[in-house]
Amino acid sequence: MAILDTEQILLSRSQFKCELCGNEYDLSVFAVMPSDNSDNQSILICNICHNPKQ
Repeated sequence: MAILDTEQILLSRSQFKCELCGNEYDLSVFAVMPSDNSDNQSILICNICHNPKQ
């Protein structure tokens, strides 16, 4: 069994979509504080949701 990193787990969990808006582009891992950077304390979000004022 392969060990998956946090990003791979989040991509699978979110079906390759932003967990806030459903966007499929410019996705990145965002740690929800307080966080140990695990998949249980992180979400996958797009650049628009990460920087909403742009």
